Amino acid sequence: ITPNGATVATGRDDRSVLGRFLPRVTLTSPASFPNGPFSRSSLGLSRTYPSQGFVENVAAGGNNLFALHVRPDRRLRGEIVLTQLGGTSSPVVRSATFGYSSPSLAASNPSQVIFVERDHTTSSGTPGNIVFRPATLSGFAGTPTRLPPSVSTSVEDEMLPALTSNGRYLGFVRNFRSDPARDDRLFVWDTVTQTFLNPNGINLGIRGSDGLCASASIYQETLLTS
Repeated sequence: ITPNGATVATGRDDRSVLGRFLPRVTLTSPASFPNGPFSRSSLGLSRTYPSQGFVENVAAGGNNLFALHVRPDRRLRGEIVLTQLGGTSSPVVRSATFGYSSPSLAASNPSQVIFVERDHTTSSGTPGNIVFRPATLSGFAGTPTRLPPSVSTSVEDEMLPALTSNGRYLGFVRNFRSDPARDDRLFVWDTVTQTFLNPNGINLGIRGSDGLCASASIYQETLLTS
């Protein structure tokens, strides 16, 4: 969802163009919600791929910037790319060792991309960690920086990060690989105080058996109390 709430961005299958494949995102206006009809348009990357893939996840930030989790082939690990509506796309962030997914942007600092990094060099895979990396349409600077151990643990699986529009609060879901009997929990972390708003998390119940393909969205609301 864009910071102003005017557009919902969703991933889709690539479009075939002259033997190549163009990743695309559907942009939907919820202005007439819930009745519709809903006006839609497309956001495409400024690059194509040699095989059929899809955009699995999208994050919207300020300045009409979007971070995409692209799967260039259904069998391949994901990569992250930054693109601008009506503009160009950055070089992708990809790795032979890591898979990247679930990007998140803040409206106040859309050039700081948060995403999930997962090492795929072992047969069972490793827990997902939440990392961040500065990015512009010219490219991603440096290497992914892992968030503190209180957020990106070395044992559990952290996923689905989402930022408030001012970039201060980070919401994410933790799956307890160390104790599979435990349900997933939702946490919110304050990046300024480096503390959790809910240290015990919110129980999300039992996860379905159809795998995980989802995203999270978080926003602030002012409450007046007497």
